[in-house]
Amino acid sequence: MQQGEYIKAVIRRLECSARKKTDIEKELASDIQTAVAEGESWDEIQARMGTPEQLAKEFNDNLTPEEIRNNKKKKGLVTAGIIVGILAVLGAGIIWMLPKSYELEKSGIFKEATVLEQTDTIIGLLDQEDYTGLEEYADDKMKGFFQRDANVMAGAKATLGGELGANQGYTSWYAVEIRQSGKRYAMVQVVVQYENRSVTYTITYDEEMKLSGLYMK
Repeated sequence: MQQGEYIKAVIRRLECSARKKTDIEKELASDIQTAVAEGESWDEIQARMGTPEQLAKEFNDNLTPEEIRNNKKKKGLVTAGIIVGILAVLGAGIIWMLPKSYELEKSGIFKEATVLEQTDTIIGLLDQEDYTGLEEYADDKMKGFFQRDANVMAGAKATLGGELGANQGYTSWYAVEIRQSGKRYAMVQVVVQYENRSVTYTITYDEEMKLSGLYMK
């Protein structure tokens, strides 16, 4: 496992806030860089630190009760937001109702790297307001929506708080596989930092990696 993959695998397993995860990610990357600069090989570093599961458990065991409570509260708010959000699920809304979720990396259908790469593309098209481009990724239920209802999309983006400014990159993300009614979906939630504010995107893909749900807040 490469250094970047290792760090991401650790961060995914942390049970703390996005801000705390960012701090730990920076700290972990810095520790690895320092060890490499001092002559330690990546294999030696990884063996010393343990598996991502072991290292994440060590971090989680050292979290304060307040950090754990805040994270649980935030997760509850995110769940509520998914149900009542401003652009409440285009196309596949029912999948948000009591779904069963599983770790994406254990999925036999979805590949995390593919899901994140396509999510980069989807968000890029949204930033450019290229709704024709989005149509190419949509499933049958969402086909035609973006061009037909471009005004709805514009209105939804307006409720995010005016001009967002340039995309500055992700501040946090997670991805899971959702199973319901015999169907399987990949759901990824990313927080994107723009010049003027951050936006949380929740994007769903069907088994063919077609866009089947989109939510912004």
